[in-house]
Amino acid sequence: SYGPFRAHLGLCDPNPPPAFVRKRNERERQRVRGVNEGYARLRRHLPPGVADGRLSKAETLRAAIGYIRHLQRLLRPPPAEPPERADRSSDGESGASRGDGGESRIRSSSTPTRRSSSPLSS
Repeated sequence: SYGPFRAHLGLCDPNPPPAFVRKRNERERQRVRGVNEGYARLRRHLPPGVADGRLSKAETLRAAIGYIRHLQRLLRPPPAEPPERADRSSDGESGASRGDGGESRIRSSSTPTRRSSSPLSS
């Protein structure tokens, strides 16, 4: 019988039985089919417009990495603004105001904005 370890012993049959070759080839076809299905599934998760044309496996991976980085930037909280100095009025009150719940809020003239970027820019 033909075994995978017989080659190490110098007992390799130069013509393995056809059934063994058929099974080996079928396993390889199944493996390649599974890899290709994985890439197709990954392409379906890319944003519209990216995968309009045929992407190679390498292009698919690069596009997916860029898209993941874009999503990470969207989820990352904006950088914290440095605390502003409270304005002091003539009566000594600070520029902080009290909300309904009694919490102190700093008045800010600007609000942080998220930068917009292409989903695939690095």
